[in-house]
Formats: sequence, C-alpha cells, structure tokens
Amino acid sequence: MPFHWAYVWDDKLGFFERKDFSAMGGTIYLGHNGDDCPNPSPEMHFTVATTNGIHATLLRYCQCIGGPRSVLKRQLMKARLFPGTMRDPRTAFTFSLLKNFHLHNLESKKAAYDYLGAITRLTDNVCTADVPVSLALSTPQK
Repeated sequence: MPFHWAYVWDDKLGFFERKDFSAMGGTIYLGHNGDDCPNPSPEMHFTVATTNGIHATLLRYCQCIGGPRSVLKRQLMKARLFPGTMRDPRTAFTFSLLKNFHLHNLESKKAAYDYLGAITRLTDNVCTADVPVSLALSTPQK
C-alpha cells in the first residue's frame, strides 16, 4: 500500500512523524502488478495525488522485453494512476481521487482548484507550501 501514511517515532523530536512510503526506502514498481521488476528503469521522483493527500514517491517503470516498456503511460494506467501530462509524466492522480472529485463536483459544484486545496490540507494542514504539489505553484507571482 504505497499511498498510506506511516507514522514513525523520531527519538530526537520526541513524537511520531508522518512519512511517505518512499521516505522509508520503498519504491513503486510498474509492469509486474506491483512486484519487483527484473529490468527496471532508474528511480524517478514522482508526485501522486490520492484521496488521503499528495505523496512524493519513487517510481520505476518496467523495461522488460516482453513487457509494455514502450508505452510508459499504459503502465501508469494499469497501476490505476492517471498521468498529469502525456509528455514525460512526473505527476499522477489515482483513479479513486478522480472519482471522488467527480462526485464532489457533481453534488457541490466544487472547482478543481478548491478540491486540490482540500487535498493539500489533508497532506499537511499547517505548512501547505511544503506539499509536493502546492497551490502556491499555480498562483501567479508578483
């Protein structure tokens, strides 16, 4: 479950710290139903937005001869991740997040901007500027 938060005790700080799967050494492998690939691509930093927040993860594509190595977006879609862009994706949205947004939009007319704000606050309600995908990036700088 790479998109769940782990609470890890920090002896120096004296409290539990919330960490991503990759911050604890985990990598998401595509192309083999989540199992380790014998011929993976180099690790790449990837941002994934899901219903419990925005995760900074490490991801590896499958480069096996018999696998779907030529179509990287197909590997993301099979993993139920919708790429944020079609050219060299580095951000993805889980299908569950897209379904959740669709229902919120239908019932409450919530805009995507406001929904992303709520997801950002689920990630870190205090330091929203530290979230991997922040609303601060989408607002024009003066």
